[in-house]
Amino acid sequence: MTVQVTDRLSQLYVGNGVNTRFDFTFRVFDQEDATGVAVHLFDGVDFEKMDELLYQVFINADKLGGYVVFNNAPDSETSFYIGGETPVDQQLDITNYDNFYPDSLERSLDKLTGILQEWSHLLGFEKQARILSGIKYDEDAKNREDLLKNELQNNIDFLQENTNAMLEEAIANGAVSALAVTVVECLDDLVTVRKWQGRTVNVRSVIRNKHLGGGTFVFNKNSTRTPDGYIVVADVGGNWEKITVAFPTVDDFGGLGDDPNYDDADAFIRCALSPYTGSNIYLANRQVEYRINKQVDCKGKGIVGGGFSRQNATAYAMNSLKVRPGDYSNSNTLLNNVAFINVGAEVRDLQLVSEGVSENISGLKVDGYNFTLSNANISGFYNQVYLSNATVSFRVQNLMSISAANAGFFIADVDSRQSTTAYFDNCSWQWGKYPVLFAKEAYQCVFNNIILEYMQYGLTAGIWSNCSFNAIWAEQTRDGVARDWLVNTSYQQTFNCTVNNLYIRTPWLNRADPTALGASDNIGGVVIDKSRITLGGATGAKIQLSPSGLATLFANWYGGINRRLLITTQPTATDSNYKTPIYINAPNGELYFANQDETSVSSVVFKRVIGATAANAPYVASDSWTKKIRKWNTYNHEVSKVGRFIAPMMLTYDVTFTTQQNNAGWSISKESTGVYRLQRDSGVTTELANPHIEVSGIFAGTGLGSGDVILPPTLQAIEAYEGSWSAYRVAAGVKLFFKNLSGALVDPMRFSVSFTLESGI
Repeated sequence: MTVQVTDRLSQLYVGNGVNTRFDFTFRVFDQEDATGVAVHLFDGVDFEKMDELLYQVFINADKLGGYVVFNNAPDSETSFYIGGETPVDQQLDITNYDNFYPDSLERSLDKLTGILQEWSHLLGFEKQARILSGIKYDEDAKNREDLLKNELQNNIDFLQENTNAMLEEAIANGAVSALAVTVVECLDDLVTVRKWQGRTVNVRSVIRNKHLGGGTFVFNKNSTRTPDGYIVVADVGGNWEKITVAFPTVDDFGGLGDDPNYDDADAFIRCALSPYTGSNIYLANRQVEYRINKQVDCKGKGIVGGGFSRQNATAYAMNSLKVRPGDYSNSNTLLNNVAFINVGAEVRDLQLVSEGVSENISGLKVDGYNFTLSNANISGFYNQVYLSNATVSFRVQNLMSISAANAGFFIADVDSRQSTTAYFDNCSWQWGKYPVLFAKEAYQCVFNNIILEYMQYGLTAGIWSNCSFNAIWAEQTRDGVARDWLVNTSYQQTFNCTVNNLYIRTPWLNRADPTALGASDNIGGVVIDKSRITLGGATGAKIQLSPSGLATLFANWYGGINRRLLITTQPTATDSNYKTPIYINAPNGELYFANQDETSVSSVVFKRVIGATAANAPYVASDSWTKKIRKWNTYNHEVSKVGRFIAPMMLTYDVTFTTQQNNAGWSISKESTGVYRLQRDSGVTTELANPHIEVSGIFAGTGLGSGDVILPPTLQAIEAYEGSWSAYRVAAGVKLFFKNLSGALVDPMRFSVSFTLESGI
């Protein structure tokens, strides 16, 4: 016979609201229509058989024991035991007298023995169990029961205290390490083992047969830590506490990865909810591709991946987080259609990939205040990163973004708080719509070492103010249409910015080009590029400093008083009354004034303030210097009349000169006694046009001059062509007739002629 003399029932179990598995050790006689096992539930008075649909029975292969798994974990008010329920029948039909079947006979006899034991239990042991469970008897019986119970409990407590003390001492000195350390398959098995203070159990896996996320748990009867079911597991009389190394990962909460039919979202959610994961949710440091099918609320915790690599299938297979089609809805419109919401202050070392989700699902919903993203690959979302608020101390570095249906970063700023201090460094955006899109203003933001390749639009904000753009590479737009690499959606609202070291290739447009004219919607600020520095205003002002000099590059329609190159000093200092003059020191004694186009022959006009108008405003007079005349404006504010100072050409004739003076092709020669000619040289076509002529400085005699009287000469025009003087007052020169008081022609020793080539009035 193989039936042991033993109780055919388990210990009396009490639920804890967590455990669902409960073991038994007696032999089972099952058959096709019956398990041979039943659960008996205490209803406060009696033990009633429990509905078989509320649990499942699992029998060991050798039929010696097994376990029951409840559909729902029984609570602490539920008491029950597991007992045998052998079918009362006999299915063995002994019809063959020629053969002997000892195994069949033995099993049948064993079954009968089992039935008798169960009846004995019903008649005896169950009665004892009811007594121990507190079924009401008469007062004397109850008193006897209480007395017996207390005595038994005292003995049990004494025995347990001594046993636990000896076990703890043995564990401490390593004498019973094999007994202290046990291995179970999964977390569900943890609560089925015997426990004492300090007992250590190795759990192979969080989920049965997956061999991931397991670890070492130590039972602590004095634990005050809050159970989360994974790092701290609740049990009767204490908690199982996991001995963690570094930081718990998603694997510790049931994350699997690499299983296309498994949703890791719940593992991420449990990790976010656990009080033992610190400030971040960590992906395991192993080769794995996690996949989620629904929205994950990170509860303010960041995400740390297992490495930053290239954007291809091989790199993703090393360590990545993939978002698949699923339910990413949220009743809050600001959180709707986003894979990861309420992401904390840090995202790093992450490869986040869209795996077939629709183009209206965004990747990360982060807060714009004090956030850092570094070493990240993000691919294929509507917005790779979405912010509903404005930025303040927002840092992004070492980013690769590809295929953003809307934006790599979309800063919605729904409360119009104005984004500030967003810093993007070593970032590349490819094959998307917008790299960065500020829906509102952006102040004091920095973009450094930026790559834009095959993007549809450039860096965009409503207003760019006091921002910096350094080392920008822009190559090809996605659709081939020419667009600005820097866009302000509010007209003429990019100002006080600095731009440095650009490489902007066609068809991208570059309003910061230091060699081009300013635009009416200009990039205002300082641009350092192409060995030039330009200072620009948002409305079209632009001044360039280049190796060849200082120049203006104003927009064509930029006008008014500001269309000028102003070189000024500070006003007279208060208190000291010191003035700050402007000095132009020409080291070689030469100072040139010419046109911007050095091939131009147009004369240069000088203007200067010469006094006040009648309205006591500055009057700016012009100085005209041409090949023919020098003249300076005068002004009478009493009558608001403009006049001229005119500088004449001068020639002096002297009988002692070996060669008479020549002034720009004009000279004086003697025709006869008392007759002299002021005329142009042969080949000179310049004419006297209504000229001013004055003769002075007449010397008579010889040597020092005799002092004889010679009258100022009278003049006669020399016509350039017939009728030129009489009709137009145009002459090729004039004759001068010198006479004495008697009217006779006489030769002067010396005289001077001042004349202008034109009137100038």
